[in-house]
Amino acid sequence: MQDAPAHFTGSGDTLAVVEQTEDEKAFHLLDPVPELCFRCHKPLMEERPVLHSPFKDAKCGMCHDFHQADQYKRLLQPVVDTCGMCHPDKKLQVDGAQVPHAPIVKTDRSCANCHNPHFGNARYSLQQEPVTELCGQCHKDVLARVDAVSAEKRHGPVRDGKCNACHDPHGTNDPQMLRGRHPDQARFYTTFKEDRYVCLRCHDTGKFSENGTTGFRKEGKSLHFTHVNRRKGLVCRACHDPHASSNEHLINERTRFGRWMFPMNWKREPDGGASCLTACHQKEYYDGATAPGGQGEPEPALRTLLVELPYPAPGTLTEPLQPPPRIPSVPPVTQP
Repeated sequence: MQDAPAHFTGSGDTLAVVEQTEDEKAFHLLDPVPELCFRCHKPLMEERPVLHSPFKDAKCGMCHDFHQADQYKRLLQPVVDTCGMCHPDKKLQVDGAQVPHAPIVKTDRSCANCHNPHFGNARYSLQQEPVTELCGQCHKDVLARVDAVSAEKRHGPVRDGKCNACHDPHGTNDPQMLRGRHPDQARFYTTFKEDRYVCLRCHDTGKFSENGTTGFRKEGKSLHFTHVNRRKGLVCRACHDPHASSNEHLINERTRFGRWMFPMNWKREPDGGASCLTACHQKEYYDGATAPGGQGEPEPALRTLLVELPYPAPGTLTEPLQPPPRIPSVPPVTQP
């Protein structure tokens, strides 16, 4: 008696040989699955370190109709619904997100834009790693800004290739798919509250008190307190770029105020302090990294302690500087 035909199924992280199932024999297939599929889909025979479970277990029919279907790649359902059969938590997140990720909800490839549904070289079967390179396939402007500066002038999560430290790629209820609250992008001012800033999950909140420890101070007073901790306080991105900047402390080269774009003109001064000259305001100086109490001790790791917001860089937008629209003159009303 001849040995039963063989096909591949999951065993650890490799494809192992087992006997053909009774169901497969009943369909009189030329070869077992996935060997039959590999006749045409030869690239799927490549060895990769990360295998998607249905593929590893030779369950091609779990996602695909072998004969015909109306869906992308002859799937039994749209991609996000197909993935949701095994990943219901992600499907619920996508469906419930007020700020969804466009590649998931607006393209036929959906989840497959970021994940390889069969195998990959990266964790979670991502199409590419580090994550910054994967995100940069769509967010080319952000990646260009990041690549244009040295590593020490990048936001820590960006430098480590972890865009998902601040953003959730499956969607959230907060602006820019942030993992927490932040004033929406149209705001330049807001009333300061610690729970209003996702940035403060990582960054020290002490600098926002009047005598807080920060290098951004003048005459012993924290200028983070002066600028931010007030009823009409600046939002983080008014001064800082969340991804990268040619300036120290991720300070914007330019920032946006309504319809206007203006330069920050931030400069490190010879005495160790710094200055900025913005829009309609005169040049302002601050003292540099001096701890409260006049001890003269430099603040440790100042570059990483300063607020670095997770938002698209308002200081590096490419739109030209535009004056506000001119209001046409209105002729006076003539009394009858």
